[in-house]
Formats: sequence, C-alpha cells, structure tokens
Amino acid sequence: MTRRLRRLARRLTTAAPIVIIAAGCAVPTSLSPTAQLVDQAAHAVQLAESEGAVRYAPDEFLNSKTALMEATTAQSEGSHSSDFSFKERRNQNARIAAYRAWQQAELASTKARAAKARDAIAALKSETSRYQIDTQRFQAEEEAAKQARAKEIAEADRNRAMARADSEAAAKERALREKAEAELFAARETAEKERALQRSQELERARQELEAKLRDAMKEIAQVREENRGLIISLSDILFDFGKATLLPPTQSKLAQLAKILSAYADRKIIVEGHTDNIGGDAFNLQLSEARAESVRNALIDNGISPDMISAVGFGKTKPVASNDTAAGRQQNRRVEVVVLNPTATAPSGESTPSSETKTAPAVPTTPAPPAPAAPPAPQAPRAP
Repeated sequence: MTRRLRRLARRLTTAAPIVIIAAGCAVPTSLSPTAQLVDQAAHAVQLAESEGAVRYAPDEFLNSKTALMEATTAQSEGSHSSDFSFKERRNQNARIAAYRAWQQAELASTKARAAKARDAIAALKSETSRYQIDTQRFQAEEEAAKQARAKEIAEADRNRAMARADSEAAAKERALREKAEAELFAARETAEKERALQRSQELERARQELEAKLRDAMKEIAQVREENRGLIISLSDILFDFGKATLLPPTQSKLAQLAKILSAYADRKIIVEGHTDNIGGDAFNLQLSEARAESVRNALIDNGISPDMISAVGFGKTKPVASNDTAAGRQQNRRVEVVVLNPTATAPSGESTPSSETKTAPAVPTTPAPPAPAAPPAPQAPRAP
C-alpha cells in the first residue's frame, strides 16, 4: 500500500503544472508541487460553490470540501515537520486528497451547470404557454367585438327601415337620431381601435421579452450573435473528428437542448450553414461543409424540429471569420452555424429549401485531406490514478 501511494504521489507531482495551466490560475512558480495541487483544488472548490453546487450537487460539493480540508491539513503538518520521512508521507497524502477534492469539485460544477440549464428550459416552456393563452384570449375578444359591431349595424338598419313610413316630422327626428348613432358608432370604433393597438403593442413586448430569454438560454450551450438577417448560433468543430462529417456522441445532448429552444421559433425559417478552414482542396472542403451541415440538420429534426422549417447549406472555406495562417484561426473557421432568420430575411442562394425534397448530404471524399499543421498539445486536467 505504501509503494502504491508513493507511485501515485509521483504521478500527481508530475501532473501539477498541467492542472494549473489548464485551469488558467495564476499560481506562483515558487510554490512546491504539493502546494500547487492544493491551491488548484481550492480554486476548483470555490468555482463549484459560485456555480451553485451547494444547491444542485450537495454530495459532490461536500466531498470536495472534506477532501480539501484533508489536503490542507496534511500539507500544513508536512511543512512544519523536520522529519523527512514523515514530511514526505504527509505531502503524499496532501497530493492525493487535493486531487480528490479537485475531481469532486469539477463533477459538482458540471452537475450544477446542467441543472441550471434544465431550470431555464422549463421556465421558457412556461412563458411560451402563457403567451399562447394570452394570444387565444385576445383573438376571442376581438371576435366578440366584431359580432357586437355587426349587431349594432343591423339594429340601426332596422330602425331606419321603420322610420321611412313616418311623416316629415318623423323623418327629421330620424335624421337627428341617425346622426347621433353615427357619432356614437364612430366613438366606439375609435375606442376599439385604440384598445386593439394597445393590446397589439403589449403582445409585441411580450414576444420580444420571450425571444430575449430564448437567446439567453442559447448562450448557455453555444456562442450567439445577432445580424441583420437573424440570430446566429455558432457551433465549433468539436462536433466532428478532423475531416469527418459524423457527429461525435458527446454532442448529441447539446443539439437536443438546442432543438428544444429552437422549437419556440415555429414561425421562423432555420438554416444550418457549414464552414471549413483552408486545409484541403476546394471541392473536398465544400462537400465536407455540406455533409456537416446536413448532419446537424438531421440531428435537430430527430429532436423534434420540423423538416419544413429547417434547411442546410455548405460554404466550404469561402467565408472565414479568422485568419487561416494560425491553428487558432483555422479552428474558428471550422464551424457549423445555425441561423434563425428574421421574418423579412432572405435565405442565401445554394441552400436546400425546406419546401422541396431535402437533398441527401454528399458523401465525404475517401481521399484524405492534407494533414493540418501540428498544434501544441492542449493542457489537460490530471488523470485519476
């Protein structure tokens, strides 16, 4: 057991710099490996608490706090001891407990974010339902007002028909009465138009507030921006393996959440646009972008989006958003964007229209694309022993 603990401590000591770089923490280089691990674990626990882990993942958060206390105690005891053997054992225990605290804090943060996203989606559904009920009530009131106006007009016609048989005195009286009725009718028309305009403005404000809440929910799972043509949801290249158009399994849950939010835009057209970097030929990149866009479209349809409201199009490498001279720029250019069009926006030429038969996504060429330039390895979190 002592040998296993020593091997584990050596592995954690080697992984400590990587953990700190991956988390973006400014840890002084003068700290010992044990102190760096304990500091990293404390940061992870603070982050989990700020994200609501106490409410959404209490067990994991309690475990991380307990493990952090164990690590802090062991580190303190080791740093104050002059016995080298005891000092080494306590440092090993501190590193093991710090890793366990970091791991439990990361798990608590993940659970907290997922729970808050579910709460936001449920609230949006409730808002949508209330909006639909208000719309139906407004339509019913408008129909009742139309029937009332028709009834008043019919009653006025009957009065005028009876008055024609009267004498000139009755005709004069009828004329005065008709004038009064006309003025009353005009006043009612004006009042009803003002009420209808006010109600229309209230419904428009409610619709704008609902769309703002939907945009906030989208920002929880993807990058969102607004353009003249509509709302742009940008999905990075982590959806696919390099040079492939098959969705990776971890992306299914993200696309399922996106489909739930997009279902609130039932009156809008949606376009899925695929883009690539400049690695590879023009034909290869165009076919790859079309196939990726079609894969995302099919995934959204599988999660409830109507095929009639969504289409797909690929642009290859023709629309970069960053320079292709760097690995970071090429990664930004490898993307799939979901565009929720404004009612007056025009779809770009070349897309597959929802009204016609959806075209089959072109097969990705079997000839492999030229390899991308080697990029420095991304920092990783320490692995469990």
